[in-house]
Amino acid sequence: MLYVADEEKTALSEVRPALGFYVSVANLILKRHSRILDLTKELQELNPFERESIGWHIEIHDLLNRLGEEMSRPLERADDTTLYVPCQRLADYIRQNHYDGIRYPSALNPGGSSIVFFDPELAQVGESKLVKVTEVNFEYQVDDEPRLADRIKAASLE
Repeated sequence: MLYVADEEKTALSEVRPALGFYVSVANLILKRHSRILDLTKELQELNPFERESIGWHIEIHDLLNRLGEEMSRPLERADDTTLYVPCQRLADYIRQNHYDGIRYPSALNPGGSSIVFFDPELAQVGESKLVKVTEVNFEYQVDDEPRLADRIKAASLE
């Protein structure tokens, strides 16, 4: 598998480098035309009067929307990697149906997108450069659970 991004900022965001790190960024050149399943665009609404088996189409529509959401969700350290098996199996099915990859929204750079190519040999490395990370921005939310220090105190009192 080859994971790429549609723009430099997205590529840098996806690798989550720390402040002061150096990252190599390269343009890739496709060796041939590729067929990509694009999950970054809202899927067309279904008209029940245009299809015979609307139920099946609605299920596929919902499944592809969910796949795009799952693929864009950043992996967290505590994640159980077995939860990704259904997503991987669906990607395998897409590959078996003659797609070269899947484009999906980037969760780490809203508005950007990433592409996974099933065959890394599909592209060759073009011009590259080394960039230094000079600023890292992030947002956070306060966890409603007790602070770690409070949990330690409570545990020691018991």
